[in-house]
Amino acid sequence: MGVKNYVGMKINDLVIITQPTIIYKISEIGKKSQVPKVFVLCLCGSIKIHNLYAFLLRKPKNCRQCHQRKYPVGSKINSWSILEYVNKEGQVHCQCECGIKKIVRFSSLISNQTTKCQACYAKKSRKNFIGQKFGRWKVLDLHSMTEHEQSEWVCRCECGTIKIRTTALLLHSNSISCGCFQKELMEKKIGALNTHYNHSLTESDRDRKRGSRHVWWSNKVKRRDSFTCQKCQVTGVNLAAHHIRSYYKDKEYRYDIENGITFCEDCHIKFHKKYGFTNFKPEDTNEFLNENDQREHSECTIRYTCSRV
Repeated sequence: MGVKNYVGMKINDLVIITQPTIIYKISEIGKKSQVPKVFVLCLCGSIKIHNLYAFLLRKPKNCRQCHQRKYPVGSKINSWSILEYVNKEGQVHCQCECGIKKIVRFSSLISNQTTKCQACYAKKSRKNFIGQKFGRWKVLDLHSMTEHEQSEWVCRCECGTIKIRTTALLLHSNSISCGCFQKELMEKKIGALNTHYNHSLTESDRDRKRGSRHVWWSNKVKRRDSFTCQKCQVTGVNLAAHHIRSYYKDKEYRYDIENGITFCEDCHIKFHKKYGFTNFKPEDTNEFLNENDQREHSECTIRYTCSRV
């Protein structure tokens, strides 16, 4: 098979005048590649070296000198004005209509791949939210632009508060009010408005700390039991005075020392997990004490030993 003859091949105003010459190119990682180079003659008389593959793929109309004569410094292509030709690589220093200066490729200019700067593209695609509502916010006016070309809007909440919000906060529902909506939700969950509110309890029953009288009763029960858990017989750990009769149901026995028994934290939690917090009976405490679960006793002892170490 003979080698294809490229001499005399014409593409627009350019003509190949030599056969391809193989040039070996070594990349940064040491990879060796073959690049065919050809000499190309323009109608203006200039001769340049081109990569054969790139020349056949791009099919340029003429040489760079012809382009520069057609588009001299000061000429305008779309929204770009040419200030100067930077180098021989086809880069041009241009200025957009908005005043932004940037270096772009000359091939991108003449092929309309870039017609304006990114800021102009963003302004064209930017939506106007004035008058629209997002949650409780109503957009009043455009405030400014951030350094990342994001719009900031002057917004007014239904309660009258005025703040600055970005487009992202409005569109993604990250901000639906100035905080008044959250306050209203919290107010609905407080006191009698809460769905779990127990109307049968008195104000003293709602006191979570239960006052100094409860502390006195708790200390009396622990001292009577020698500060020892009556379930697992562990000492020296955090203890709790447990009511044998329910604190909420049997109010007359709340501060009766005989109605109390000392449990460690683990045993106290296990009791309430098994029998509940309000509906247990005195028989449940006796049943819990009579359970012969050596595994539970050993777990409490090991945990206490580890905490001491």
